[in-house]
Amino acid sequence: MFRKVTFVVGAGASAEFNLPVGSELKATIRTYVSFRKDETGEIVGGSDRIKSMYEHGVPLKRCQDIAKAMILAPSIDEFLNTRHDNEELVHLVV
Repeated sequence: MFRKVTFVVGAGASAEFNLPVGSELKATIRTYVSFRKDETGEIVGGSDRIKSMYEHGVPLKRCQDIAKAMILAPSIDEFLNTRHDNEELVHLVV
């Protein structure tokens, strides 16, 4: 018989495994979604995944809103929790 086990770790535990802590993750997400169109209409900056999503219909403004929100969000968890009903937005961040 198998028992279900839940591990609860504190904030910063990811650092022990060379994974980003919250503030680093917020900065990374902000970098990934921070892009704009230049004067020729080409996308400048951001990650390839986000550029691809934009090219497939995700509004540029949505990505810019996420980038701005990362500055103000106290944590990624709080950002996602307060927007849990917005599936498109959560998908962009996760």
